[in-house]
Amino acid sequence: MATRSLQRSALLLVLLIAVVAAPAAAGKKPPGKGGKHVLIVDDNKAQCANAGFTSVQAAVNAAPAGSKILVCAGTYNEQVTIATAAKNDLTLKAKGKPGTVVMNGADDPALQAAFFLTAVQGIKLAGFTIREYHEAGILLGSPTGFPGFPSGAPGASGNELLHNESTDNHHDGIALYNSPGNLIAHNFIHDNPSEIACGIQVGFPGSVGNVVRHNRSLRNAFGIRLNDGASNNVIFHNRSSFNRRFGILNRAGATGTLIIENRTFSNTGTGTAPTEGRGIAVTTGSTGVSVLRNHAFFNTLDLFWDGTGSATFAKNHCKTSIPSGLCAHGGK
Repeated sequence: MATRSLQRSALLLVLLIAVVAAPAAAGKKPPGKGGKHVLIVDDNKAQCANAGFTSVQAAVNAAPAGSKILVCAGTYNEQVTIATAAKNDLTLKAKGKPGTVVMNGADDPALQAAFFLTAVQGIKLAGFTIREYHEAGILLGSPTGFPGFPSGAPGASGNELLHNESTDNHHDGIALYNSPGNLIAHNFIHDNPSEIACGIQVGFPGSVGNVVRHNRSLRNAFGIRLNDGASNNVIFHNRSSFNRRFGILNRAGATGTLIIENRTFSNTGTGTAPTEGRGIAVTTGSTGVSVLRNHAFFNTLDLFWDGTGSATFAKNHCKTSIPSGLCAHGGK
């Protein structure tokens, strides 16, 4: 049974990565001659004197679908909303050395997220440093009753969130609500201070078939969290360490998740059982979850399953688990 589960999980991983990659590759057109449909933003026009815009939102408002927006080094105190099919397939890329293109919410409650995506698809966000937003660094969709956003705003699909840094936001680094088929990769999400802050959160039934891979999540409350009916998502090859509660948590009916080849170290929390300091945990009725070939060490408890729903644990490297026997290998 374990071998079959591993084979099914490997196939699911390949298929989901292919499905997520396909929309990104399909329909992409090369820039027109002379840089047609390339818009340039510079907050003070010091780095890019030819910039046509001093705010990212102004460039988004002016951009037709499929455009590329280059954001030059500077600090941008704004919330950027990307919404409706009229903005499909935009690329927003930080132009400059890492850390020089900064989206700064300055702890202003009016600035809920650096980037808010709703009812849009095919957006690529790459290379931004995001800090001090009230709700999340990057937010796709919003649940009913969410403060500061349209209640129940639709999610966003087939987007790529790549090589961003998101830190010191009041809640989450990156949050997806009812948003399917997105790729979240190579982001560094750290030091988000709330007691319920997630490095990356994937939630609600519409969040299906997302791939979260090769991210680093450090010193949040939850490194990566899946919840509230999200389904068939892949959590692959992430590093989630020194978080205050969980490295990776699959809870509240998040089904069909593949958690594979991640490293979760030193998630120690307060040590209060059963809610703190878990490397990887599956709880509260989650079904069809596969936890395979992960490395989990130096956590208050490396692996945890509360026995509800259904989960497969196989070939994990760890030392401690509840129930016992979830660790196949005790070495690093």
